[in-house]
Amino acid sequence: MGATPTAVVSPFLTWFSSWGNVIFVAAQVAFWAAVAFAAVSAALSYKRLVDKKVGVAAKTVGEAVKIDEFVE
Repeated sequence: MGATPTAVVSPFLTWFSSWGNVIFVAAQVAFWAAVAFAAVSAALSYKRLVDKKVGVAAKTVGEAVKIDEFVE
C-alpha cells in the first residue's frame, strides 16, 4: 500500500475555522439587538395607538380629573 494523498484545505476553510465562531457570535448579537429594537418599536407604536384611541394624549399633566360627572 502506498501513501495516502493528503486533503488540500482551501484558504477559505482555514480562515472560517479560525474566525467562524467569532462571526457567529457577532451575528447572534446583531440578530437579538434587531429583535429587541423591533419589539420596543412595536410596543411604543401600540402604546401611541392606544393613547390615541383612549384620548390620553389630549390630556395635559396639570389638568384635574373631573369626577363629579361619574358620581350620582
